[in-house]
Amino acid sequence: MEREQIFARKLEALRKLAVQQGNCVTDGQVRDTFSELELNEEQYKLVFDYLVQNRIGIGSPADPDDYLTERELGYLENYLEDISMLKVYSGGELEALTLSAMAGDIPAKRSLTEAY
Repeated sequence: MEREQIFARKLEALRKLAVQQGNCVTDGQVRDTFSELELNEEQYKLVFDYLVQNRIGIGSPADPDDYLTERELGYLENYLEDISMLKVYSGGELEALTLSAMAGDIPAKRSLTEAY
């Protein structure tokens, strides 16, 4: 039973590491994490499959196309299209908007909100 608990703790630690690294771990990190348990290749394959099923990439971040539904991909495309139409402000423009917003200028507040 202790081996299963060690495995579960290591798997959770690996998941947390992946989150810190943008939902990505390397093959080496996986193997290092479980080295003391001396897993065979079939067991490592199960670990890698589990990670991929939980949207954790191995070596590179998981591709959203691999786990998003068609509907979710549509929402994502619409969102990206919408934000691409927002104006991009220079540093000086943002500073001017900030000062105007602080002075109570409502359109400046809206523009500043959209900028961020």
